[in-house]
Amino acid sequence: MGPGGLYGTQRLFKAFRSILPTHMNPLRTQGHGTALTGTQPKQCKNAHGLSGGGPNHPFRPPSQAGERVSFHGNNGKDAPVPSYITPQGYRKLVAEFDRLLKEERPMVTREVAYAASLGDRSENAEYIYGKKRLRSIDKRLRYLKRRLDSIEVVDPEGMSGTTVRFGATVTVEDEIGQEQVYMIVGEDEVDIDSGHLSYKSPIGNALVGKEEGDAVRVKTPRGQRELAIISVEWIPGGAL
Repeated sequence: MGPGGLYGTQRLFKAFRSILPTHMNPLRTQGHGTALTGTQPKQCKNAHGLSGGGPNHPFRPPSQAGERVSFHGNNGKDAPVPSYITPQGYRKLVAEFDRLLKEERPMVTREVAYAASLGDRSENAEYIYGKKRLRSIDKRLRYLKRRLDSIEVVDPEGMSGTTVRFGATVTVEDEIGQEQVYMIVGEDEVDIDSGHLSYKSPIGNALVGKEEGDAVRVKTPRGQRELAIISVEWIPGGAL
């Protein structure tokens, strides 16, 4: 095979293997998120030991009742919003990375090598499809690596209080009296059918920093909504 064939894919496979030790230990997340409980002034650390929870931390405990959480800096300009994820969501990304790298990619690589051995590659559908699939897998692996390098793991277990923060399960009532239960999660964990909303979504952003009994107005694609916060709970494992 030429330099772009099996040997090229083997080199890329080795390159991906070299980054595995950075991400394969979900236990590193233990103890994160203490700054979000409102009971300790400590800073939280992400999965790579970087501190957060400073004055502009979007989930820091409000210093005054009714304080709004903002994603804007002191000069009113948009500030970079950190990416947060629960331990469950982090483990899911790690599991996908592991499966793609250790199982699916080697299998497709073998299939491509076999298809290439059959002869003319220009009319070999299995070879062409296999190469396309390898590119798709590699693209996803690169994306997952960037996400795992940049996200901050926040564990809501053991958190308490009536202020909506990351990981909270919030029951709201809309203007016509219908109740809905949401869990505030990271953008990699969004599942509308299960009520898992990103803290960056219109509703999630509006709820963060509010307390039981507060009402919020939210501009959504379906129009303006008014939601009253009925309860704020901290459910182990995020089960709704």
